Amino acid sequence: MHISLERGAAVSGITPVQNLFIMEYMPKAPEGFAKVYLYGLMLASLRGFETLDLPGGLGISREEALTAFLYWQEMGLVRIIESDPLNVEYRMTASAPVRGSGRKYGDLIAKLNKHFHPRLFSPQELTKIYDWIEIFGMDEATALMLVGHCIDMKGSRVSIQYMDKAARSWADDGILTPDLAEQRILMETELSSGARAIYRRWRKSGRPTEDELELYRKWTEDWGMTHEEILAACPAMTAADKPTFAYLNGILETMRSGGGVREYLSAQNAAEEIARQMYIRAGIQGLPGRKEKDSVFTWLNSWHMEAETALYAAELSAGVSRPFAKAAKLMEGWHEKGITTLIAARDLQESALNKPENAKSHKPSHFMNYNQRRYSAEQLSSMGLNLLEEDEL
Repeated sequence: MHISLERGAAVSGITPVQNLFIMEYMPKAPEGFAKVYLYGLMLASLRGFETLDLPGGLGISREEALTAFLYWQEMGLVRIIESDPLNVEYRMTASAPVRGSGRKYGDLIAKLNKHFHPRLFSPQELTKIYDWIEIFGMDEATALMLVGHCIDMKGSRVSIQYMDKAARSWADDGILTPDLAEQRILMETELSSGARAIYRRWRKSGRPTEDELELYRKWTEDWGMTHEEILAACPAMTAADKPTFAYLNGILETMRSGGGVREYLSAQNAAEEIARQMYIRAGIQGLPGRKEKDSVFTWLNSWHMEAETALYAAELSAGVSRPFAKAAKLMEGWHEKGITTLIAARDLQESALNKPENAKSHKPSHFMNYNQRRYSAEQLSSMGLNLLEEDEL
């Protein structure tokens, strides 16, 4: 640590402690800060002693000494040349302090540096905070609460630009007093907690962004969804390699327009079971993927086609090289003709087969020998399905 006097003060032989300091600055200084100033001034005025350990001599930490000198720098009495190692220069007379600081904001500066250690605020950052008070009309206690909230949300290295944006948002919403700030912080903390729970669900590290928090706010406040409903929608994102809030927003929007999350999940489960049954009836080995399940979901819920129609398309596609693609083409063709029911689809196919050019012997495929009732009618019905019996098909 190095403390020195300006050259003019060193050669003038004046008393290092000015009466101005004793009468104007010392009475208003936070507790212990005058002690740091006077002890440092003594070291600086004694040749050969300026490199002594000031924090050790006062029985305080280096951080506490730095906090005090930051305060005196704001008062215009010292200049911190560097903070590590601590190098402080005492001024012969008080210079003009940072706009709005000085005696007016001395207590605020002390609280900022004390409560949010190790975060230390530069003069430029303090100028922004003074703006919240002088321009936005925010009281000092609310400004302190805002700083603390931003640090809780983003960590001790949060930028002053982020804090300033939050302050503008608070001011626009009339959050200028501690009571209103407490309510706002509680609301934003709940939003952050909910968004972080989604991060944990995805095993994703980091903190939610402002845009992600805004989406979570929209889901819970504007759309009235519960946190449990939002989490329940996460399994619908299994196809996404990197799940995002934007992707989840699209799913929730679809769920919302479809009657609710639970209804959507029930319809999705039903579509997945129909896709599996289609694989069986078309003679496809394995299980359907997300693309096939999504196609079935579209047919049943967006196009409002009967589940039996999809199963019938799968039967007609058995034996070809790409059975599901053939079934999808049939479903698209029927949809374009406005066909939604099994009866209408079967009538169309039979009328096409009865045309002279198509009147050929049709042998059933060996792929039709499937186990058609791996799930009971009651089980399928519980998923929103009402499949026809075998003789009806």
